[in-house]
Amino acid sequence: MKKRLVFLLLIITNIVKAQHFQVNEKNSIDSIIQYSGDKIILLDFYTEWCGPCKRMDKEVLVDTTISRLINTNFILLKVDAEKGYGIILSKKYNVTSYPTYVFLNSNATPIYKTNGFISPNKFLTQLGYAISESREKTTIDKLDSLYFYNQYNTSFLYEYLCRRTRLRLDNSDLLDRYISLLPGIEKNRNENLQLIINNGDRISKSLQIGPSLELLVSNSDKLKDFEGAFGIDFYIDNAKQKTLKKSIEFKSDSLLNIVIKNTKAGDIFDNEYTIKLEYFSNLNDIKSYLKCVNEFFDSSLAKYTINKMAIMDSIVYAKILSSDDFKNAPEEEQKEVRSEYKRTQSVRFIRLYNSINDYLVKNLIDKNDLLKIKKWAQFSLQICKVDTLYFRFLYPHSLNTYAVILYKIGQKKDAISHLKQAILFGSKVESDDVKVYKSQLNKMLSNKSILSW
Repeated sequence: MKKRLVFLLLIITNIVKAQHFQVNEKNSIDSIIQYSGDKIILLDFYTEWCGPCKRMDKEVLVDTTISRLINTNFILLKVDAEKGYGIILSKKYNVTSYPTYVFLNSNATPIYKTNGFISPNKFLTQLGYAISESREKTTIDKLDSLYFYNQYNTSFLYEYLCRRTRLRLDNSDLLDRYISLLPGIEKNRNENLQLIINNGDRISKSLQIGPSLELLVSNSDKLKDFEGAFGIDFYIDNAKQKTLKKSIEFKSDSLLNIVIKNTKAGDIFDNEYTIKLEYFSNLNDIKSYLKCVNEFFDSSLAKYTINKMAIMDSIVYAKILSSDDFKNAPEEEQKEVRSEYKRTQSVRFIRLYNSINDYLVKNLIDKNDLLKIKKWAQFSLQICKVDTLYFRFLYPHSLNTYAVILYKIGQKKDAISHLKQAILFGSKVESDDVKVYKSQLNKMLSNKSILSW
């Protein structure tokens, strides 16, 4: 027993020093929790390919103040979310992005959660929140069990929401319920507006189209006075995405229609059709997707010529160059903006065309349908050829998509020719997709079927 304890203490010592301790057995966590005392278990979920994870290791976790705070209050356990028991743990704690930091108490109960690259000062704040949460007498699990008996008690709901918000849990329905229960005079209190703002930030993404968003919109002129607040358009866009995500999750046409109803007309990149296309593609409803995309092209998308795109590019470019942010930027940044922001709207068009073409070429079999999207893929290439250097990262993608369509309709020679161009150009710009293009070429040369790019 003594040897086992010494072994565990050695492990814990390494973890405290933020060494990369690999989780591979459930007992690894259970045993460490058993001997952790009053310290909080900090699970650091990462992947080998995650750039922000590496930055956190090199720039944040090595900070002297942070290291001292972790050594005193935490046991830091590194978890590769894509290997061994880390896969199970990432599912258990609902980890979907990296890095994610999950804090557990001595009962292995989650008490706090945050994610993404976080600057040293802000990470210190997050650690402080976790410590504060660990000292709460009532765990979030206990509050969950009390909710049924207090679901109409607005005082309980507020405290419950504050705790859930700190844990970055999904509060979208609960938040709307709370706001709906409040008397009119209480809705506009600052603490309620701050609660909505906190749930609508980039990490929580817990604000949907509904009473909470409506309240925020009605107080949009006050947002500048609140901590961490953005402009109202930020919250509207996030709420639309949240509601669309739920419509996909629950296969709900009614939620889809709510998103469409709250979408302004006139934006070629954000409209009824683009929303429906995202919905149908996620549900893999190919028939509805094809019908929708045909209506989209016939009603509006086909009207956008290369010349019209150039005009849109110029308008947006002029606004950027006349903005205060541009004028106040250092000369080096201004030079970068002048070269990289010339054709922003054309870039959006190419991405829109490519996303449609990629989905359809993957799923369509009928030759007549493939011939139709061949024209759309050709147009994407035409836009790229206006300035292949500017569109250097989109051009090889467009070449590859067009090549796959050609191959699927039987034009093998032209397909191989375009794919070789994609490989050549992609290699020059060091595109990460060159390996995929080469794999596609090998399939074509071997007369094998290609399902998608």
